[in-house]
Amino acid sequence: MAMIQWADERFAYRLAQGPAPKKARFGRAHAKAEREGWFRHLLSWGVGCILLGLNRG
Repeated sequence: MAMIQWADERFAYRLAQGPAPKKARFGRAHAKAEREGWFRHLLSWGVGCILLGLNRG
């Protein structure tokens, strides 16, 4: 979902004269975005480990 939203914002900005994409560069908003990305990564890693474990058995 995050990649689709990212691509949609850039497409709208470059090809449909939409608003410029905004990215938090500092402060609480930036920390929250980084934390959410880290948790998504951790979840993906866990799912990958489970799938690899199931593949062995």
